[in-house]
Amino acid sequence: MRFTCQVTDLVEGLSVASRALSARTTQPILEGVLIKTGEDLLKLTCSDGSISIVTQVPATIEDDGDLVLPGRLFLEVMRKLPTGEMKASSGDNFALTVRCQGSRTTIAGQNPVNYPALPLVSAQNSFILPQKLLGELIEQTSFATSSDETRPVLTGSLLEIEKGELRMVALDGFRLAMRLERLSGDTAEISAIIPQKALTEIARVMADDETQMAMILIGGSQLMINMDVTQFYTTLIEGEFIKYRQIIPKDWKTRAKVSTAAISSCVERASLMAREGRNNLIRMSVSGGRIVITANSESGDVYEELDAEIEGEDLDIAFNVRYMMDMLRAIHDEEVYLRFNSSVSPCLICPVEGDAYTYLVLPVRVHA
Repeated sequence: MRFTCQVTDLVEGLSVASRALSARTTQPILEGVLIKTGEDLLKLTCSDGSISIVTQVPATIEDDGDLVLPGRLFLEVMRKLPTGEMKASSGDNFALTVRCQGSRTTIAGQNPVNYPALPLVSAQNSFILPQKLLGELIEQTSFATSSDETRPVLTGSLLEIEKGELRMVALDGFRLAMRLERLSGDTAEISAIIPQKALTEIARVMADDETQMAMILIGGSQLMINMDVTQFYTTLIEGEFIKYRQIIPKDWKTRAKVSTAAISSCVERASLMAREGRNNLIRMSVSGGRIVITANSESGDVYEELDAEIEGEDLDIAFNVRYMMDMLRAIHDEEVYLRFNSSVSPCLICPVEGDAYTYLVLPVRVHA
């Protein structure tokens, strides 16, 4: 193998691919990055066995070849090189020698024959979304996934397409987060549970650009996302997702329309005191055209009051403040509705207009 490329291009490519490297693995080969030459490019592949990322880097190829190098070490070496053009070459022993200006480094590699093959994913179930939108769908829901490994289906988010509507849903038994987007054109019905770790890495490699698209392909137990020069693969979670529609209340007895920024600020300030207590709680009193938020601990107390347009019955209710903060941070609308039925029933947060998102949080029972 012999090639020439820009250091910055290689660092950028390695930074993307290495997100799939595992800190611990029973397969030493997966600690490496697979490097293959192509036509005027290098193809970089990293995998932890369940997540794989493949990306391409422009390069001038003099001799074709492939090898596996220690992924994190190779990235750190590239980051320390001076900016500019680098030349790399390897022989039969799979060691790569890198030269850049006055620097020369040789890194011992491995035979690529033992590197696992990428999964084959059918294009039968596929659709296209802007990368920015896909990133937003993930960021605005995946915080509600569970970390309880005894319920595997809740450790990921449900991606569901039905009757031209795409939903991303996550829930952990205490809260639910759902985003809805309507798709144009004919799209097959799809249901897939994507692991939280994969969602995090997908969101990180998405471009913040509405013009750059991502093709999502789902087949069997695998998902693939094609993003121009980068492909992302992950194994899906098997099992049946919770029937989340049955959890969402249709009616309400109390409804409050509030400024998202105002209630977010009040909850953030109350959280400073709530986290000093044993239960991380805030209390919310809804009545008389206002919402009062309080928190108490041995360190002191907080009282926050904000205006609201209130319909229905007065209500006192309490929540885990972290759950409430996570949901409010995901909302970008100027105003939202908070819907309640009782002090022991879930609170629903939804748009003033439309149905683009639904957030639900269970209250905490407290003694008077």
